[in-house]
Amino acid sequence: MAKSKKKNKQLKLLFVCLEVVLLIVAIAMIAVTAITGNLLGSQAKGYEVVFGNDFLKFSFMNLLTYLLVVAGLVLLVLKLAMPKQAKLLNLVAVLILIVAGVFFFLTNQFTIFASSYVDAGKAYSLSAGPIVSGIVTLVAAVTACLETFLTD
Repeated sequence: MAKSKKKNKQLKLLFVCLEVVLLIVAIAMIAVTAITGNLLGSQAKGYEVVFGNDFLKFSFMNLLTYLLVVAGLVLLVLKLAMPKQAKLLNLVAVLILIVAGVFFFLTNQFTIFASSYVDAGKAYSLSAGPIVSGIVTLVAAVTACLETFLTD
């Protein structure tokens, strides 16, 4: 019985480490190209899509996407420190990560173009950054779900 509990604890720690690495990758994708377009052959990185540049304005929804990932990351780490509330924290983290994962795929719709580029949004498409972030975030959410079922 004691060996089983120790193995269970190690398995939980392994899952949390995997989830943390996946979410750090998702956050790091802010430095990768988020949208590309035909207009002037331009592209914008994730931080430009969030905070704006010459032809983009600040986008709260794109910022919220990254804040949700950070919140999910904090909750997943916090469940190690609070084992009695681990299931509740895990459930909330999974829900937050699912929403964040979907929001990553909506980056193009959340992007706000400057007034002179209003129709430019139609010429832009999603690039590698948000796609990888969305997939990695959803994989982290699934991993957190599996952790609940496999370790308890």
